[in-house]
Amino acid sequence: MNKTVMADDFTVTDWIGFVYIVMFIIGLFGFPILAAEFRDMYQDFGETLPILTTLALIPWISISLGIASLSVFSLLWHKSIKASLMKQRAVLVISFIFSGATFGVCCFAIFQPIFNISSQTLLN
Repeated sequence: MNKTVMADDFTVTDWIGFVYIVMFIIGLFGFPILAAEFRDMYQDFGETLPILTTLALIPWISISLGIASLSVFSLLWHKSIKASLMKQRAVLVISFIFSGATFGVCCFAIFQPIFNISSQTLLN
């Protein structure tokens, strides 16, 4: 009487995580558009940028992070993972952490020069 659990048994929390992962991945693929606007603004400053910001302004960096996040997320459809709800949830959690962390680092990196300027202003 053991029942094999499938994706149909996802809870609301699983689906919310699923939606957030998709939003993070779309954000990573769309990030170069946002970075282009900040690149123009930072060129007007004329100062050297932090290394993390310089990397985030390179368009292929966020796209490659999006591809990596999508690769982890696409494991949900692998045959061996699809058979177990526990494995699917593990992939969801790993994908959520990875895509959320990479998107968060990109967002922090793009605003890092602004944070530096504001902290210098507060110290003066």
